[in-house]
Amino acid sequence: MEELLVARVAAAEWKRRRAEHYETGALVMEGAAEDGAGTAAWRDNMKGQSLGLVVRYRRASDAAYYAALHELERRQTKRTLPPGQSLPVPTVVDVNLTGAVGGLGQADDD
Repeated sequence: MEELLVARVAAAEWKRRRAEHYETGALVMEGAAEDGAGTAAWRDNMKGQSLGLVVRYRRASDAAYYAALHELERRQTKRTLPPGQSLPVPTVVDVNLTGAVGGLGQADDD
């Protein structure tokens, strides 16, 4: 089973790297170098949706990578435990950060 998980981690990492190349290509094709990434993303919403597809592909490959990696780590840890000792249930934390890019690290003067 660990061999299968290692193969899944490797395949997901390959997909993650491929998604980075697709993202770069989509930005170049949308003219992000000349217009800026924000303009290219706006144009993409108005027509081909290529950049949106790349972002979804990248998120899916990231999720597959971390799922396989965490399961592999869990199985490896379980293998090293003394007989009769059980592995605690993993804790999952989902964190979403939002905010203005320019506002990072700046205190409000209000």
